[in-house]
Amino acid sequence: MDQQFEIQADTAITPEKNISGFFSRLHDKLKSAPIELVQTARLKIRNNNVLYAIPGHESWLPLLKLAASEFSSFITYGRTDMPLAVGVETVASCTRKCSYCPVSKQEFPETRPYRVMRDEIYNSIIDTLSEIPRRANQKGFNGVLHLNGYGEPTIDKKIVQRTEYARKKLPEATIGFYSNGDNLTEDLYLQLRNVGINEIIMTPHDGKFSSRLQDLGEKYFEDGILKLNPPLTKLSNRGGNINVAEALLQSPTNRCVHPSFTMEITVDGTTILCASDALIKTPLGNISKSGFHDVWDNKYYRQMRRALRHGKYDLLPEICRRCRIPN
Repeated sequence: MDQQFEIQADTAITPEKNISGFFSRLHDKLKSAPIELVQTARLKIRNNNVLYAIPGHESWLPLLKLAASEFSSFITYGRTDMPLAVGVETVASCTRKCSYCPVSKQEFPETRPYRVMRDEIYNSIIDTLSEIPRRANQKGFNGVLHLNGYGEPTIDKKIVQRTEYARKKLPEATIGFYSNGDNLTEDLYLQLRNVGINEIIMTPHDGKFSSRLQDLGEKYFEDGILKLNPPLTKLSNRGGNINVAEALLQSPTNRCVHPSFTMEITVDGTTILCASDALIKTPLGNISKSGFHDVWDNKYYRQMRRALRHGKYDLLPEICRRCRIPN
């Protein structure tokens, strides 16, 4: 990387002080940097997890996650607090009812009856993302766009058209979704590939993949699109919505940084604080009605993200106070 990005870090000092100094020096370096060099730096951080190579990073992983996201946000958008990932739930239903997922709870269908996102809502969301300003007079969200929430995206009959529309409007974004693979046929895969999907991430909820999915993964391995995850070994209690053995969970984290760089949008366009909010206990506005900045930058949303980053759980809703993550 060019010398003007060689910012030295003294790992002997505290993480907070180290990261604060890092951004102070980084800001000065980037003021006059050409956009091509900035983009190169952004991709190096994003692809190689540079900040995670610091010795002893495990003890302050939340801070490193936050630093990495702030770095990427700053060199892309000129501010450190923009989302790098957006989840859009195009369908609120699933082919399964896994015991470790809120979809299995009775309250889920009662609170969120089967619905498919209306075209005008989806298009409005994508259009809004395409207008987000970036550095050097560029515009358009170029992070990760996942077309899923708690629904199974492959049962959305318009998933191909939605992917195609997102690719047209967001040419630099990484577009994909998580899936259980139940409805992913070879024909559907090829249609999605042809309209520009980047990744389809599948999880074997039965402990292993079917021979059909294994064959599909092997046949199109060179595409680099199909990603077959290992079986789940660690579980979250999803903000207290799911009962998980206490021995498998940690106490509340000192800091929670995920909502600071991820925006989650439900099937009706409502933005929620976190993907764990399956029952929509923290509605924060509707991006399809109010636009991106009116939602992301509203005072209440910003206050909650700040409280989570600093571990101020007394200022946060119950779903955050009850949340536990895997050991």
